Order: sequence, then structure tokens, then C-alpha cells
Amino acid sequence: MTLEASATPCCRVLYGHPLVELVLGESLHPGGIDGTRRLLAAASLAPGARLLDAGCGSGASARLAAGEFSLLVAGIDVSAAAIRRAHERAMRDRHAIEFRTGDLTELPYQAATFDGVLVECVLSTLPKQAALDELRRVLRAGGRLLLSDVRAEADAAATDRIPAGLAAALCLGGAWRTGEIDRLLAEAGFRVEHHWEQGQLLEAFVDRAVARLELLRVAGRDLDLDLATVMNAVEASIGAHTRVVDWRAALAEVGRALAGGSLGYFSVVARAS
Repeated sequence: MTLEASATPCCRVLYGHPLVELVLGESLHPGGIDGTRRLLAAASLAPGARLLDAGCGSGASARLAAGEFSLLVAGIDVSAAAIRRAHERAMRDRHAIEFRTGDLTELPYQAATFDGVLVECVLSTLPKQAALDELRRVLRAGGRLLLSDVRAEADAAATDRIPAGLAAALCLGGAWRTGEIDRLLAEAGFRVEHHWEQGQLLEAFVDRAVARLELLRVAGRDLDLDLATVMNAVEASIGAHTRVVDWRAALAEVGRALAGGSLGYFSVVARAS
């Protein structure tokens, strides 16, 4: 089984676990809320526009879009556990957001329902063209795709040394290759309006995870937290578990790939034709 094919079940296990949120933060993508805010601002959606947060996790981006940008937001995610938390947090913050559990390649919405679709570090875990076609279907003509994701050079040998569960969690198995962005978006009916690189966000994301893992290692006995058990269970769930994984060392390997330029992170705003 390839990393790309195994990514959806991996993410269902990984991102549905509250301990992973403790390590990676509520916004389970590089850049966090600040990165989402920049994407939403670049899209220039009018207050009251309908936005789908595709792969919404526990709803941090959806709440930002509803609260700061006054958008009418729906969210969908493959993880039922994440959707439960999204419902609870939206109710806590008094946001009227509709959350559903579902697959981005078979969205339960009618055609031309939304003015914008936000998809952050998600398409690398899916068959990209099928997901893009479905996102285009639910967007009205002239609507905006707000995309951020991981890119990797085709010869990024450093990624081969990263455990499969971590690689899937960081979207590395299906990371975008050179030339894919313009080509696949065009084939799905999108025209890129804004494109910016921000590899520093992925680097900061990894650095934060390493720091929090070290904190958990130190405090683990008192707090009864065992991230290694969770992460190794993810490895086993996708058939990749052959050894006990040193997750701090694995994240450091990601950092080296970033420093060498074989990994990066990008954002795009594209218009639906």
C-alpha cells in the first residue's frame, strides 16, 4: 500500500485523537490560524458568502471564517471524533456552523452551493484530481478555491527515511510535485489568481511539534500521556509498523528535508471557471 493510498485511514486515526491536537495544535496544518487568515483575506469573499471548510478538523478555521470574516460556513471531515469536537466548540463560541462527517471525493452537497472552498493540507492525502473535480462541482462559477498544502521534489530521498504514519500525517505521501499545481487546477476548471510559497510555516510547524514532544516526554509520567503508543498504533493501522519509532528523531528528519529544500509549503487562491 502506498502512502498516498493509506493517508485517509491514517488521518482518520491520527487527527481524531486529542493527544495529537495537544502536540500539533488545534489547527492541524502549517501556519495555523494566521495562515488561514491570510488565505481568507486574499480570497476577498464578501460577508455572507457561503464557505465550505473541506477537511475542517475540529473547526478552528471554520470558526475564524465565521467570526472574523462573517461568512456562512459549513465544514466536513473524515474524522467523526474531530467533527464532534468541532460541533462542541462552535456551540461554545456561538457560531452557527454546519458540520458533517464525509469524504471530500463524494461531497454531500448540491452543485454550485458555495462561493468559496477552503482546503488546508488535505488534498495531499487524497486522489488530487478526483477531489479537485468534486470541489469544483460544489463551487459556483467565479467562486474561489483557497488551497494550502505541502510540496516535495520528486527526488526527495530524505522523505524515504520518515516513518509512514508521520509522512501521511504531514501530507508527504501525496505531496504536490513541480508543475502539478497549475496543471491539476486547470484540468479541474480553476485559474490561479494568487500563489505564494511559505516553507517557513512548515518548518515552524515541525519545530513546534518537536518542542511539544519534548515537553510531553518530560511530563509524561505525571500526566500519563504516551504519544509514542498512539503514533505507533497509527503505523500499525496502515500496515507500516516494523519497529518502535523515535518520533522526535523522525520530526528532526523532516526538518532536515526542509532545510535542504526538498520539502516546502505553498498557498493558492484560484477562481472557478
